[in-house]
Amino acid sequence: MKTRLGGDTSAYLVFGGRIQWRNASDRSQDKRPQNIYGKLAFNSITLPHFSPAIKDIIVYNADTNQIISSTDSVKPGTNVRVVCQVWNSNASAGTEKFSVHVKQASEKVANFTPNYTIKTKVDGKEVNASLTDTDGVPITLTGRNVVSIEYVGKVGSDLKKATTVGYTMTDDIFGATDTQQRTLLEASNLVQGPDTGGSSLTPGSDYHFTRLPSPNANGWNNTPVTVSFYTGDYSTFTITPLSSTPVVLTGTSDWTQNDDVDSLSLSYKASNSAGVPSTTASDTMRIDTTPPRLSFDRTTGLTVDDTPAARSGGVTSGVWHLYATDAAGTPSSTVQTFTLTSGKGLASQTVPSVAAGYYVAEDAAGNRSEVLEVKDVVPPTADRPEGSGLPEAAAPTVTTDFDGTKHAVYEEIITQVTNAANPAFGGSLDAAAAKAIASGRWHFTDADGNAMTATTELLDAVDGKAISSLPTTQPGSCVIRQVATDADGNTATVNIHYVFVAPSIPTLTPQGPSDPGDPDSPKVPTGDPVPPSGPVDIGDDGTQTGKIGPITVTDKTHPGTVPADEADKILTDHFALGTVGGEEPTVTVEKVTDADGNPVDVIDQSTPGRYTIVYEVTDKDGNTTRVEVDYVLQDTVVNPPNPIEPDPGTPTPPDDGNGSGSGDGNGGDPGSSGVSEPPTVTVKPGDGGGSGSVLKPQPDDNAPNDGRQHVIVADELVVGTRDMQMTPDDFAALFQERYQIGSAQPDGKISASEVRIYDAQGKRLDSLDRSVEGSYVIEQTFTDSAGNTTTVRLSYRVKAESAVGSLTGDGDGGWGTGDGSLGRTWRTATSLPQTGPFSVLCPLHLLFLSLAVVAALYGAVRLRMEAAARCNLRSRDAWVRNQLSESVDPEVTRAASRRSMPVDEEFWRADAVARRAATGRRVVDGIVLGLAAVTAVVLAQSPWCAYDGLLALCVVGMCVLCMAMIHMSAWSTTRCRRRCWIVPWATERGLV
Repeated sequence: MKTRLGGDTSAYLVFGGRIQWRNASDRSQDKRPQNIYGKLAFNSITLPHFSPAIKDIIVYNADTNQIISSTDSVKPGTNVRVVCQVWNSNASAGTEKFSVHVKQASEKVANFTPNYTIKTKVDGKEVNASLTDTDGVPITLTGRNVVSIEYVGKVGSDLKKATTVGYTMTDDIFGATDTQQRTLLEASNLVQGPDTGGSSLTPGSDYHFTRLPSPNANGWNNTPVTVSFYTGDYSTFTITPLSSTPVVLTGTSDWTQNDDVDSLSLSYKASNSAGVPSTTASDTMRIDTTPPRLSFDRTTGLTVDDTPAARSGGVTSGVWHLYATDAAGTPSSTVQTFTLTSGKGLASQTVPSVAAGYYVAEDAAGNRSEVLEVKDVVPPTADRPEGSGLPEAAAPTVTTDFDGTKHAVYEEIITQVTNAANPAFGGSLDAAAAKAIASGRWHFTDADGNAMTATTELLDAVDGKAISSLPTTQPGSCVIRQVATDADGNTATVNIHYVFVAPSIPTLTPQGPSDPGDPDSPKVPTGDPVPPSGPVDIGDDGTQTGKIGPITVTDKTHPGTVPADEADKILTDHFALGTVGGEEPTVTVEKVTDADGNPVDVIDQSTPGRYTIVYEVTDKDGNTTRVEVDYVLQDTVVNPPNPIEPDPGTPTPPDDGNGSGSGDGNGGDPGSSGVSEPPTVTVKPGDGGGSGSVLKPQPDDNAPNDGRQHVIVADELVVGTRDMQMTPDDFAALFQERYQIGSAQPDGKISASEVRIYDAQGKRLDSLDRSVEGSYVIEQTFTDSAGNTTTVRLSYRVKAESAVGSLTGDGDGGWGTGDGSLGRTWRTATSLPQTGPFSVLCPLHLLFLSLAVVAALYGAVRLRMEAAARCNLRSRDAWVRNQLSESVDPEVTRAASRRSMPVDEEFWRADAVARRAATGRRVVDGIVLGLAAVTAVVLAQSPWCAYDGLLALCVVGMCVLCMAMIHMSAWSTTRCRRRCWIVPWATERGLV
């Protein structure tokens, strides 16, 4: 009888039937027969499609994950992972499901201890039940599918016994059981010992050999492997096949595999003294001692190379891990784990994209590479040169190329107003000027501090093609492109868009009566527009701002007054105001001051006087011209009322892009002032730094042809570096301190323009940084009352010095004449920049004085010594002669009266000794005085002071004089010694 039982916990079998009797022979008889019954017997019930069985038991080394066969040699206490595979082996199982429980059969387990702390897994999923539970682990067998039961245990210490496990399966329907036993490890009488450290086992009996170190989880060693044999149970140990001849170890000894190998199969076998062999243990050695290598390329990425080196075997375990580490190589995270096949990876792996940081690679044998730093791709940076005073550079646009290189582009726009009369860059901006501009405004820095290559091009602003130059006398534009490239191909590009525009500030054109005899006749222009007195600046909003003046306007006194706020009438009376658009500009009076600089509210035109009026003339677009007028009222007007432009404009050096210089337009028609001499400039003597000489004037070729005298005087000044900024006000004070300005006009009045500062490229500066070396041009224009001008052009050089002179003023930053001053260390005929005039104490002056004093003192001492020697000789000579004159010996008395030295070899020999001593003293004299003279000459070579040479000459003269005097005195001493010969003569004979 078939029934469906799978999945149910209980089943019922019901039997039913009936007994039917029929009297076929006599239907009229209805009596049933008695004692008729049926008998049924239940013999058995089966599940024809259910045949549970253990299909396989697989044992893994829990540490290395390598499969252990039943004949492998393992160490006592090895942790193993057992996978028991059970299934329904019935061929007709189909898809039927049967519930069973599997548990450990303790009586079948030997030399094996399960680990109860690690949960059992069924088909890879942890379950709460354990094989050691009373009911075991519940599983469901579906068809012929295999179910894996996995758990962890430890091999016992006695490997001379077989290691076995057993399991009992119970079906949940009838409770039928089936117990099976399997051998994990065969009994072995050749036992491998444990790893070193803390083992209580006895070598030679509990175990017979060790193989150290153990391989890693991939089966590899990264150091040589040593097999050690221990005598006891066995006396010899054979290792095969290592070569054609096996290695035989006798006694307690070992053998080491030093070379790298891949899958070297070995077998170990021992025998006792009687020749009885042991069982055979097998081993596979895989050794890789060479670490992988890391390299990085922006295009391909990070490459790990574990290609075999040129060594024995050429073995590689392959790339396994790539770690992100700190600078010391300590891993912080795993970037990528590469696939291993049978414990071996590929010889090379590439990671296309990695972040900046430190990396270490590891091969399958556990060798780690050296630390490789991957730096972020940073292009060169462009910034303003230190101390340039230029505005901070805007952030660049950075793009990344296909090869990973980065390219930063910086943009800058320089707009400059053209000036045909005094054009920037001499009228043409060429490649050399372009390079100077780019170098002066931008500085490149490599991220790693390495060298870079740089190129500079001058390009057309429209088509981008290279051009040789750009005219600066007319509107136009170009691009100065400077590109810096680092060693990796990253670039920084600076595009300087240089634009020249026409001036658009309001203009002033001199005007006067059309009929000179009729002051009320219509006014007409009497000259060209007055050029700006300096560069025209362009603001951020594009508006232009220029300056004109100071210009002198002279009127004859007449009755009336002009309020200060209505002084624009004076300007419009003498000048026609114009704009680019043709509209009338707005005139604002900023201030009116008298000759003493005091503000005034009213100008009295009936009284002679002098006023300074400052105007601001603005057009509708915001372009502004600031006009300064020197307004003179006098009873008699010598010159016709024409405007005078005393300041010729910018100096010779060209502007660098912050505006253009003034032109050479005429300030009015020519006329005669009656006095043709311009102001004179004299360098003040003494503290002024000069000798009182007048600086020679030269004609100013850029001055207007207005009938006045306009000249330029040149001067030079060299100062030391100081941590300070020099402003135009500082230089104005310097000019006032340094120069005496004279006027040939009867009133003697002189007006000074503001000071203009230019660098070596002609760029107008607001201030000068004295902390760095450089050359500059400082200009100030002085104007007399007739409009004649003299421009002082000072070549100002800042130079680092190795010494600092004494200060007579207030030191660094003060107005002293030493190197700490603001600039009074100038060069004239009698002074140098380090010392100033002779009246100022130079550090070398003290040295020269000291040398002279030393020479004089030495000479005095030597002269004193010689004089004392002569005095001593004379006094002893007189005393000896007096004593000898009383002698009764005629020879002695004759000697006492004799003055000349006897011609006797003995006396001349003594004289020679004395002369050699005198010569030695003269040599010492020459050395001492010669050193003083040479020192003075050497010091005079240092460019400290123009007087140093004179002082050195004085020291040399002192030395020569002292030497001569000492020589003469020594000669006198020699003569005296020869005349006083009687003293040694008498002394030798014992007469005195």
